[in-house]
Amino acid sequence: MKLLHKTIRTYLVYSSVILLITIPLFYVVVRHVLLHSVDRSLKAQLRDIRNNLSSIHSKEELDIWSGLDKDISLYAATVAAPDSVYTRYVSNPRYKHDEDPYREIAGTIRVDGQIYKLVISSSLIENEDLLGSIMIVQALLLLLLMTGILWINRISSKKIWKPFYSLLNNMQQYDLHKNNEVAFTETRISEFNELNQVIKNLQARNYEIYLQQKEFTENASHEMQTPLAIIQGQVELLMQTNPLTEQQANLISELEASNLRLVRLNKSLLLLTKIENNEFVPTESVDLVGLTTKLADSFRDYMDKQKIKLVVHFDAHPELNANASLIEILLSNLISNGIRHNIHGGELKIEIGETFFKIGNTGQPNTLSPEKIFTRFYKESNHSDSTGLGLAIVKRICDMYGFPISYSFKEGIHSFSVIVGSRKG
Repeated sequence: MKLLHKTIRTYLVYSSVILLITIPLFYVVVRHVLLHSVDRSLKAQLRDIRNNLSSIHSKEELDIWSGLDKDISLYAATVAAPDSVYTRYVSNPRYKHDEDPYREIAGTIRVDGQIYKLVISSSLIENEDLLGSIMIVQALLLLLLMTGILWINRISSKKIWKPFYSLLNNMQQYDLHKNNEVAFTETRISEFNELNQVIKNLQARNYEIYLQQKEFTENASHEMQTPLAIIQGQVELLMQTNPLTEQQANLISELEASNLRLVRLNKSLLLLTKIENNEFVPTESVDLVGLTTKLADSFRDYMDKQKIKLVVHFDAHPELNANASLIEILLSNLISNGIRHNIHGGELKIEIGETFFKIGNTGQPNTLSPEKIFTRFYKESNHSDSTGLGLAIVKRICDMYGFPISYSFKEGIHSFSVIVGSRKG
């Protein structure tokens, strides 16, 4: 979830809670105020009636007076009782299931020595209608207010967080190998300025370390060439020495194998250094099908030795505008990887389309990581002749030309797919 969406969601949840709390609370408060106003009016009316009873001297006069107002009811009583205010619901004659609310006050009066119970009623229908209208208006105002706040917050948040998202986008496009400049958006927010400065310092430091590591690798690889060549020469001289015991011959053979592995490792490191230094600049039109066929034929002896069946499927004959040596290295590493990690009597599948090529091999299921498999010195198995750099070189070449590469394992086939696009290169 994006930061901005999370912030807006927080505001939305808060606003919803406020609405759920304030609307019922406002209803209770307003209803209480309205009832209190009605109660005061009823009490004042009862008080006025008691003050005006001095003009009434008989039961007949009292009946005539009470009949003038339909909201006043009069009943004979035996004892005086304190005044009481309450709400009563009366069935509506028009609607059987509806009841109309009335607010009433009951009190006792004395006329000509007789005690009477006086009830004054006041309809609450208008109050309820008024209360409903007030609640609707209040709810609409709150919704409008909350919507406005959320909208303003969204607009302002986008503006405030614009430098952050701009920096994030630039960092996603940053390539350590190219050391492309990261654009920092000017902002008045001090925290973002501090973040920009920290990232700028981190970028410079990482690139400095990268250059140091690359220089070390390059220097070490060059320095290793001569000693490795000397060791290989001495090993070959030892192998020509007579007589040799079987034990001595085995030791010399192991020594030669280890030295050859170091030679391959050194060559791979030098190759990576050259790729990163952009020493393979010249480009030409590369026939992908022709080059693949030539390389597959060069590995024919290795495949025959392991009884590996070559299966090719060419739907198109694309041409790549790239350095021929790099494309040859890319294909050679993928094919050799497919042979090295194949099973005896398995298959090596090569498929080429207009916009892609795929190289797969039969093999044992495993839990290889599609991300780690292209990491330097990451080994899929314990093959002694593996340097752990072959797929790393493949990935670096693909990154150089913008070719997305992916690994998958499905139905017993380990596959590497490279998307070359519709362009010729």
